[in-house]
Amino acid sequence: MRRCRFSPGPPASLSSPSPSGEANRLALTVSTVLLGAQILGVLGSAWQLLSGVHDSKADELHRLGIDPELGVALNLVYSAVASAVFVWVLTRWLATRGPAQR
Repeated sequence: MRRCRFSPGPPASLSSPSPSGEANRLALTVSTVLLGAQILGVLGSAWQLLSGVHDSKADELHRLGIDPELGVALNLVYSAVASAVFVWVLTRWLATRGPAQR
């Protein structure tokens, strides 16, 4: 019987920082920035509700069986929730930083 000469050693999480940790941090940073951009969705949806849904958008939503104003209102709610999550993440991040880091 032949023995394998490979010895895996300790798990990567115990031996050194893994590159996947850096990738996770980057992914979280990009996601958070994009959540912050949802404020533009709030502004755009509110503008559409105030000025009326454009005909092409209204036709698209009608074809999907959705009332255009309801569709835009749901988009407004979705964007507002995403913006609130961004504010929550940002305030938690700022709270964890020391005064010298600000």
